[in-house]
Order: sequence, then structure tokens, then C-alpha cells
Amino acid sequence: MDVGLSGSGALIEATVLDTSKRSAPTVALIGGLNGDSASISSVRAEAKAFEAMPASRRPFRLIAIPQGNPDGAALQFPPTGVAYREHPESNALWRWIGIHGPDLVLVVGDDSAGLAAALSDQVVAEVGRIPARDVPAKPGILSGLSESF
Repeated sequence: MDVGLSGSGALIEATVLDTSKRSAPTVALIGGLNGDSASISSVRAEAKAFEAMPASRRPFRLIAIPQGNPDGAALQFPPTGVAYREHPESNALWRWIGIHGPDLVLVVGDDSAGLAAALSDQVVAEVGRIPARDVPAKPGILSGLSESF
């Protein structure tokens, strides 16, 4: 899925991996907010491992955004200024997350822009607050999660 475009026109992409359980929660896993290759690799590896599981064994729906900031632009959450003209990466991520309303957002690696805190503390895209937390870029990020988080 396309999340949006960076200031240079680079595509910000998401992979959505469904579960066979209709009422399962949704987890968003986001990396690459500061061009950190470890977080990008970590999100890709977690998504690949999750995809290898049969849909019937997946405890939640996963949205993976490995590279949320392909240009390494300065991010601001919640975004300010004219939407998509100023802070285009911040606006694209903020609104896309709000529209998809995940039950939990995990921000992998360096979150110096404060995405996790802003999602938890601010109303997102006029939808509501979204539980979020920062996690280190390491193997097994998703292994400890279940439907109950």
C-alpha cells in the first residue's frame, strides 16, 4: 500500500499482512524515521517472519512501514503547517496512521521526532489517540505480542 510521498517524491510504502481472525487487532510497525538502517532491516525482517506464518496462526493484522522517512527529513508530530506542503512525510504518516486506526503502533529505533508519544497523547487525524511505544531495533519485536498486547 502507498502511505504517501516524501518531499523529494519518494514513495513511503506499507505492507499489510492479514490474519484469518475477523476481530483481530491491528499492529503497525514503523521504522526508518531517521534513516536508521537497523530499524529498516528490523521491520523488514519482522514482516517477513510474520508473513511466513499461516494466516490462521497470526494473532493480529500487521501493517509494516519499514522506511517511514526515505529522505531523512526533519519530522514533526503532530505535523504543523500546510498539510503535505510542509512536513510532507510527517503529514503522510500521521494521517495514514489515523485513517487505518491501528490498535497499537510500535516505532522501531530512533524516535527523536516523538511519533509514539504524539500518537498516545494527541488526537490523531480527528480520530482519537492511538496507543504507541518505542521499541529497539532487534529480532523478535513481534514475538511477545498477542491479541491482548
